[in-house]
Amino acid sequence: MKLNLLFWITYLLLMLSACNATWVHGVKAIVENESSVPIKIYFFDGGRTSDSILISPSQTFTYAENAILGGKLEVEDVSIRPDFYNNRYFVRDSVVVVFDGLYRVTHYWDTIPPAEKPAKFFYYQDNRNFTNHDNFELEVKEKSRQTVDYIFTYTFTEEDYRFAKE
Repeated sequence: MKLNLLFWITYLLLMLSACNATWVHGVKAIVENESSVPIKIYFFDGGRTSDSILISPSQTFTYAENAILGGKLEVEDVSIRPDFYNNRYFVRDSVVVVFDGLYRVTHYWDTIPPAEKPAKFFYYQDNRNFTNHDNFELEVKEKSRQTVDYIFTYTFTEEDYRFAKE
């Protein structure tokens, strides 16, 4: 809650102080659960759980939010993607997604996973790897002449659930 409030205060201050040549870019990352079961996402740092989130079926979770003050960015500018600007859930190791409290899939952040891998996993370069922020779908919404929102969405699907429980 504090992070969300801090974001909006920063966002408002940036908007109020923006001059005609300055752009305000809102960056938001959302995680959706379109599977039929709850999912719990565990974030690991150095082999230890650093945080977790629970997302019920048909629910969304705001994974990261930030505002950037500066010049106009092109949609293809990937500089707004990396790590979503120091969000609370920054991944330094891996993420374990647990479907329905039973079925686990590990998503590796590092390009070199450990020698002993779990039964179900995604390497960083896999297109279903949650830790690779290039796998988030981008939507750009221009709110005003100099305010743009970039919304990144990662969706866990029923297919992800089936893969986990196979």
